[in-house]
Amino acid sequence: SDKFPHLKVLRDREAEITEVMNMFEYDERSSRRGQTLSKLREEIDALENDITLRCAKAIASAAPCIDSGLNALARLDVLFARAAYGSTLNGVVPIVGEGG
Repeated sequence: SDKFPHLKVLRDREAEITEVMNMFEYDERSSRRGQTLSKLREEIDALENDITLRCAKAIASAAPCIDSGLNALARLDVLFARAAYGSTLNGVVPIVGEGG
């Protein structure tokens, strides 16, 4: 993907090696390409784990803002639900004067 160019390069290399191995039916355990592919897959796994960790940290650091936004949405949801319920009952807002 565009956000993770190094990961894209590794996945492209993995695809190339896999394609060559499939064309010539190499035994992955004994071939040099198989070893390279194994190392490449380990590097991809490590990079994916690093990306996941960074994403989790970014979400955790934004937790207070996310929590605040969810609370605001919950209040709005309650208001809309009350309005919808009142509408189904043909309810109106009472006019309360100074004397009650």
